[in-house]
Amino acid sequence: MSVVFNPPFHPIAFKDFIEAPSDADAAAKLLRFAIEPLRKGEPVPTPLAELLADAIEASVGKPEKYRGKSLTDELYLTAPNRRPAGSWLKIGKAFAKEFDIEQNIKEVGAQGRAASQIAADFDIGESTAIRYWKTWKIAKKIGDDDLKDL
Repeated sequence: MSVVFNPPFHPIAFKDFIEAPSDADAAAKLLRFAIEPLRKGEPVPTPLAELLADAIEASVGKPEKYRGKSLTDELYLTAPNRRPAGSWLKIGKAFAKEFDIEQNIKEVGAQGRAASQIAADFDIGESTAIRYWKTWKIAKKIGDDDLKDL
């Protein structure tokens, strides 16, 4: 999935957008990108506008006593249960460093060892580590400019 944040939206917002579900600080930083355009009555970038609209919509449909918590959960400022251990961007990048395809493709079991190490580092399953790495590889292959410096 390619998410486009058109200028003057800061390119770090893309990283925060991806990491928000697993990192409350990234969620808070992402929401800061909406402040200025909203105050000026200007459009908010579509992915962020959709996040805000979806969060509001989901929370207003809850019983009154749950609305506040629901809103903060939907905006990833809090978590309803356990947060994901990391984003596909962070875990995929770490996996790629651990498992260099060019050097390790012929070494039997290298991918499995890398998956085990990343799974232990991020407290996730090996299949999740591999899935996030594959997502990261696809995003890099697409050549998404938003990922080149992340």
